Amino acid sequence: MTNTDNFVQCTTDTQQLPYKEFAGTMEQSPNDHRQHKLIRLSNNLQVLCTHDPHTSMAAASMTVNGSEKYPNEDDYNMFVKCIDREVNAVDSEYKGLQQDDEMYLQQLKKVLTSNKHPYSRFFAGNLQTLKEAAQNLNLSLHEQVAKLYQKYYSADIMNLVVAGNYSMDQLIEWTE
Repeated sequence: MTNTDNFVQCTTDTQQLPYKEFAGTMEQSPNDHRQHKLIRLSNNLQVLCTHDPHTSMAAASMTVNGSEKYPNEDDYNMFVKCIDREVNAVDSEYKGLQQDDEMYLQQLKKVLTSNKHPYSRFFAGNLQTLKEAAQNLNLSLHEQVAKLYQKYYSADIMNLVVAGNYSMDQLIEWTE
């Protein structure tokens, strides 16, 4: 992350959207003829916008939801389905590894290792360890994943790069 003292308040020309632009000096190769701007959006997402008139059309965007847990009515159902699908995929991979001799030897080493050593800890999940164990502990796997998401999925710890042959103003507006 870049020091916040080096950012100045700006607005885009077209839609008058606020953002902060890095006012310091960015290192750039003498062979790089593209135009770059490092900006910080109102949600603290740091974005590097790159205007390259010689590239084919390209754009990137990221949506970071507000503070509401599930803003659209189908979001929670999709979230639950995704978790269930991922748990089943992990279980399937785990079952496939059961026939692998190297996996067997690794598991044997883990069992023989002192339980005080980090190597002895859990390293691969299955349906029992992911879903049934959570149920036995009266934990909701979905709620635990949601807590993890809420804690670590935050714009102020993310960076985004947007590049294309559009004007710098347009690239910045797409990020907001």
